[in-house]
Amino acid sequence: MFETETREAMEGKKLNIIRSIKATSLILVITSSILFFVGIVAAYYFGLNESFLGTGNLILDFTAITIAVFFLSVFFNGYLSPLVFLGLGIKLSSLILDNNFLLMFLVPLAFASYAGLSSAMAVKEAVSGKLDFFPLKKKIFIRYAVAIILSVFVGAVIPFIGEIKIL
Repeated sequence: MFETETREAMEGKKLNIIRSIKATSLILVITSSILFFVGIVAAYYFGLNESFLGTGNLILDFTAITIAVFFLSVFFNGYLSPLVFLGLGIKLSSLILDNNFLLMFLVPLAFASYAGLSSAMAVKEAVSGKLDFFPLKKKIFIRYAVAIILSVFVGAVIPFIGEIKIL
């Protein structure tokens, strides 16, 4: 009986760790998204006319940026993510101000950042011995795949949508 209580206590601790990972990741993604909009507003306010240097293929460009956001979130444990989003907001501001539909690109970026943050924090907890990473890898891969699929979708749909100007 003592052994089952210990297992239940360990399961409870693992659930608390997973909840804290989700909460921390969500807070950083929200902060990053806010800084994305701050970057757009700052570029507009200061008259920065940053040109987006890409391949010209929106699907390829958006997918590459999404992959980069995921890996930067993993490598820097998510703490660099808000600065990356601020830079992307400034860099993409000229495109977004021309066609406001490009704001939808924030969704795959947020998914990629969340997947990267979750995986980095889960690996950190696994190294410390508090959590087993392998049951979580499927969820992290699914989040990453959703981010890639959304970025491809947004990149493919934008040329067929006319310019939408709200801002």
